[in-house]
Amino acid sequence: MTARGASATLPGALAAWRDGPTVPFPRSLVYDLTLDCNLRCPMCLYQGQRSPQRPFSELARGFERFVDRIDSVYIIGAEPMTRGDLPEAVAWFKSRGKRVAVQSNGTIMREDVIAAVDRFDTSLDGLERANDAVRGPGSFVRTMGSIDRALAHGTMGTVSTVAMEDTIADIEPLVRLLEQLDVAGIDLSPVVRYTAAERDRMAALGFGPDELAMPAGTYAAGFRDQFDGLLRRLDPAPLVSVSPAYLGRTSAPFFDGRPRHGQSCGAVYSLRVGPAGEVIHCGMLRRSFGSIVDDDVPALWRGPMRAFRQRLYRAGLFPICYRCCKRSWVW
Repeated sequence: MTARGASATLPGALAAWRDGPTVPFPRSLVYDLTLDCNLRCPMCLYQGQRSPQRPFSELARGFERFVDRIDSVYIIGAEPMTRGDLPEAVAWFKSRGKRVAVQSNGTIMREDVIAAVDRFDTSLDGLERANDAVRGPGSFVRTMGSIDRALAHGTMGTVSTVAMEDTIADIEPLVRLLEQLDVAGIDLSPVVRYTAAERDRMAALGFGPDELAMPAGTYAAGFRDQFDGLLRRLDPAPLVSVSPAYLGRTSAPFFDGRPRHGQSCGAVYSLRVGPAGEVIHCGMLRRSFGSIVDDDVPALWRGPMRAFRQRLYRAGLFPICYRCCKRSWVW
């Protein structure tokens, strides 16, 4: 049974998502502070993408209009530490009683931010040799330095790692290293790539290139078997999670690029705001529905975003959704 033919008795969140009009306004905010980054990682969804951005001071009045409706804020990028006003944004949300987390590649040391947030998440793709081949010389040491400071401040959260053909052999040793530290978790995902046919299908549905985070490419022969073997070896590791979570049961939907049974959209769990204050569907499908400065955001959620969710459901999800790595950023 696909999402299109789902039963009227679907449980919990999936039923709410299916019933687009009934989805409540989220209690979690994801704030894409910037799409700029100091690195050029080959697996990055936003590699080469640029987006207008506005200072946080200009967006604060927009956030003020709905901040009482949210409980937590996840500040993300590309790389939020490149923005000089990141501490201002963190302090503003904290002053309003919100839990604030930041996700960073960890190569830019901002101890004021690391100390101020409730949770600091970062990423590594292997031990030093493998990680630096992807992220650049010295990046492993710098990220480990940020982890050290987050551990000292009691704010260390999750370390994300992306499995690629050139790094997959180094991921298990990385996990064993991180298990010796007091990190909250280790989140493992396979690299996300889309075929030309999948991108063409999204274009045919009316989405422009600037709305899509769909890095091109195919998976090397044998990579799926390598990834499945890695998951089997790491299965006993209590700190390790895998995104998407269904990869722990089967990797076929991800690597074959097709919807899985009962798949839903995690974007309903968070409101996502882009660098210029635009209200977008999610990090991968970056369609804008308005602005936090110029529009009534709850009305956007109930109106044009509701209509878009219904379209998404009727389509049984779009091709860009099949490899979505994160059910949601709620924490």
